[in-house]
Amino acid sequence: MATKPPTRRVTQADIAEEAGVSITTVSLILSDREEWIRQFHPDTVARVRQTAARLGYHTNLFAAGLPNKSSPFVALVIRDFVRQDPSNWHLWAFEGELLACVVKRGAEVGLFPIVVTVDPMADEEVLRPVENVIEGGVFGSIVRAPNPALEKFIRQQINRGQRIVTIFPDHPSRWSHNAITVDNVGAGRRAGKLLAAQGRRNWAVVHYRNLKVRESHLRRRQGFEEVARQVGAKVHTVRLPRLIEEVTPQDVARIRRIRADGFFGLDSVLAICTLQTCLAAGMKPNEDFNLIGMNCACWHSPPLPAITSLDVSWAEVGEVAIRQLLRMSETGETRFESIQARPHVMAGGTCPVTPVGQGI
Repeated sequence: MATKPPTRRVTQADIAEEAGVSITTVSLILSDREEWIRQFHPDTVARVRQTAARLGYHTNLFAAGLPNKSSPFVALVIRDFVRQDPSNWHLWAFEGELLACVVKRGAEVGLFPIVVTVDPMADEEVLRPVENVIEGGVFGSIVRAPNPALEKFIRQQINRGQRIVTIFPDHPSRWSHNAITVDNVGAGRRAGKLLAAQGRRNWAVVHYRNLKVRESHLRRRQGFEEVARQVGAKVHTVRLPRLIEEVTPQDVARIRRIRADGFFGLDSVLAICTLQTCLAAGMKPNEDFNLIGMNCACWHSPPLPAITSLDVSWAEVGEVAIRQLLRMSETGETRFESIQARPHVMAGGTCPVTPVGQGI
């Protein structure tokens, strides 16, 4: 795969040459310390600042003073779910697993994370401090599911030669490079094969009600339906809310009416809601139906059974992200072909399985 040569970072020497002043002058003016800046004529200050802005200069916040001129810090940008709805409780478990791995693996190779949390709804103005960290001289950045405003900035920085790994972007088809995504089609196929192995042939795939269908969910359904065609299974569509408290009697009645014997919840929240709705309909797991979910291994609510699940190891993803940053540093390349993480089969009480190790 062709790799675009990295763009060299603009230095104070570049600014000095362009503005016709000394490097010391540039350094003092760009320090933003008033007691130093007032030593210079306002025209000189303006010329240096304008030149720096035109050349795209950014102060190296983290590497200054280091003997080897290489920062030991990695920017780790994760999502902040504090202000999101209660159904996102489980996401902190995943973010925590990712953080723990980056801290552990990073320390082993002399890299230490600067952790930044970002509201998924943040706009460009709110994101500016985050962008300052990413472009401020860190060794590299690991960014989890950037929102559109941050995604635009990240693409610009990759094109400028920064080492960045994007984890689980919301639209994986847009990321042919520099991303770790999920093998969603493969996950759907695996869910179908698990149900088929139990002799189930009347399936239902569960989506959210009144929400736009995510790209990842579409790909999971695609793989699921491929297997359904191969084994002659029928696939119904069920739509449920994000919270079990919002399930209606009509939802329960529909579950009874379609008489599905195999369900695929396209994420953990949908799988949990499916299990509880089926139980409300008087259906028994492993007798009347089998259920496969995604990323449900962290959910436990006795006496309800654990959900048989396809789980991506966020620890493995963190390991791969650190490894990719190191590889880019060694090769000088700033792009890599995107990597797909394949889910592990996690046995639960809703569908018997023969565990198959997959992963990345």
